[in-house]
Amino acid sequence: MSEPQYPWDEHRGPGAEPPADGPGYGGGEPEGRVPEAPVRNSYTNQGDAENIIQAGTVYGGVHSHHRYEDNRQTIGQQHNYFAVDLFEAGHFKSDYVEFVRETFVSAVPERHRRFVSDLKATGSGAVVGEPGTGRRWAAIAALAELGLPIRPVQVEEDEAWSAAKLVCDSGQGYLIDLSGTGPLTETRAQSLHSYAAKARERGSAVVIVMRDGQSPDGGIGGARRLPVTAPRGRDVFLRHLHHLLPAADADAWLKDERVTAALDEARPASAARMARLAHEAFLADPQVGQDDWITLALSAYGNWEEELKKWFERRQSEAGIYDRVLLATVAMLEHEPADQVLIAAARLAGELEVAPSDATGISGAGLEATVRRVGAEVGPDRTVRFTDLAYSPAVLDYLWWQHPRVRKPLLDWSTRIPDGGHPPTWPARIAERWLGLAERHDDFAWVTGLFIAWARSARTVDVAVAMAGNVAARPREGRAMRRTLYEIAKNPSDRALAIAAVRVCSTYGTLDPGTALTRLKWLADLPDDKVRHEVHRTLSHFAASPEIRPQVLRELTEWANDPRRRGRHQVAREAIAALLATVDDTGLPVLLADAMAAEQRPLNRAIARAWHPLLETEYQPLAGPPITAWLNSLVKERGDFAVIADILSGAAEDSIPRVAAASKLIDHWHAEQDSGGTPMILELKNRVHDAVSLAPKTGEARREGL
Repeated sequence: MSEPQYPWDEHRGPGAEPPADGPGYGGGEPEGRVPEAPVRNSYTNQGDAENIIQAGTVYGGVHSHHRYEDNRQTIGQQHNYFAVDLFEAGHFKSDYVEFVRETFVSAVPERHRRFVSDLKATGSGAVVGEPGTGRRWAAIAALAELGLPIRPVQVEEDEAWSAAKLVCDSGQGYLIDLSGTGPLTETRAQSLHSYAAKARERGSAVVIVMRDGQSPDGGIGGARRLPVTAPRGRDVFLRHLHHLLPAADADAWLKDERVTAALDEARPASAARMARLAHEAFLADPQVGQDDWITLALSAYGNWEEELKKWFERRQSEAGIYDRVLLATVAMLEHEPADQVLIAAARLAGELEVAPSDATGISGAGLEATVRRVGAEVGPDRTVRFTDLAYSPAVLDYLWWQHPRVRKPLLDWSTRIPDGGHPPTWPARIAERWLGLAERHDDFAWVTGLFIAWARSARTVDVAVAMAGNVAARPREGRAMRRTLYEIAKNPSDRALAIAAVRVCSTYGTLDPGTALTRLKWLADLPDDKVRHEVHRTLSHFAASPEIRPQVLRELTEWANDPRRRGRHQVAREAIAALLATVDDTGLPVLLADAMAAEQRPLNRAIARAWHPLLETEYQPLAGPPITAWLNSLVKERGDFAVIADILSGAAEDSIPRVAAASKLIDHWHAEQDSGGTPMILELKNRVHDAVSLAPKTGEARREGL
């Protein structure tokens, strides 16, 4: 479906006002942070869409791409030692990896075991299969057997991607998904082979995911190839049902011919969905009999298609058409107050130019009788709910396919929620329904419009941000949302939309820091203190994550060296100062702790470069809190002298002005101390003074230093 054309830019509304305090990178969740995304537990019906959005948690990896540049200040001139595109891998959440391990089913278990054994021995492999066969889960399960943190990389067709530019850390499991790209070229295959060799040297492993026929020889160099075919639906169902309901009598399900007939035709994702529906049916009535339990789950699994078809056929009169509108409204707002849902149905009927069944408001059958006409009831809490399991998504799916012309009016009605004085729970409820529709039908075109309409209203901005962040985090489905965020960042039409875009970056950026930081860079250029304040809050949120903190620091260093001195220049220097001054519970600066824990020196070089802009005369006041935190940790014997000396001497290296600035900062700190640490501080100053005579490294060495 092509993206609908709506006059989104005509919507205006007040923006949320951020507090007026400055940046602070204390390591906790900033106040007023975006709430968890309002999404329902759901499997999609797309065989290869194996990244699950569950209970507000993004399960899945996303690619990230950004540019690092190091503009080193020398006496009287600037040298750009390197300018290279580097790709950072994402991060899988540990609970998702555990979920995959517990539910993964191989069609040929012995072949999978051999693949894992070879992967342990060689450090590389290729998983090959058609969409929907479970190839991505096979790759995750294999890497999980190695006990390595899994770092997914989603390569897109329009990227100038090369494995030579992918950062390779020690002790990681890299899952590089090429299935969304064209045929594997010899150049790319060679770069992957070289990357796998480098990863093995560093104790890491690499698994490539590809489509059948994507590589001429079916693999990468000498890597073990694992052909993946779809496992039997019944095996997937049993594994998932056991995971969800360990005490359930799974064998009883397979004795039912209706179940086996459905599972014989089911792809893995569909079989997993049946298990989830069985779980939901059991939770709805734990005392239900086995036959009724199966019947209910199967009806929901079939999307109540036959029942809905008959229901719609019986309602083609004028009164019946209004019942259809009421059905759609209850599907959008199930579990909301029944009286409010009836009012909403009347408004939607107006959108569709359908006459209400009770024009006077008093001549109709009454609330409870009215909702019974659409298979719903009014609960003890006065909310409306369908009496059948999973009926809301079934209704919306039926409308989506059988009555496509209703999509636009229903979406228009949704976009006007900020203007209507509706209950505050409605936006989250409606966003949940639209997300479910998008997942099931692989159509996310509506997201950008709904986000823009809702982002400008204080009543709906929180839900708009969570919804957009949910979608932006998805590798394939989120491309349009990420593109929209980029366009907003480059040219926002108003403050409210810009602030909302920053918050979306905060929501999805811990999974995809590269693309989020790129958008934040442009948003930081806006001459608006409130937008910049929100950028600082988001950078603080990112910096609290040890996994992506080095990447944030490197990106900020690039911003700080912006030759055009745009807004990012000032924001980055303030952010670097705040990050360098942030300490943990023991008083140890978090970046120093990261450097002390690192096995290699590249992080030292990155932190040293981050000190550069703070040693410039104009910005030396920003360096006071960081130098205090670092030297305090040194004299209190929490910080490692060798690491501190290496970083601070590297910060001053090859620049007399920086040597002078670093010495001045150390002297100023020392003058305020009562006693203690003098020999160590003097030795540190000597190391800083010696830095100016150190021979500069080559550009290649500095590139490796990243």
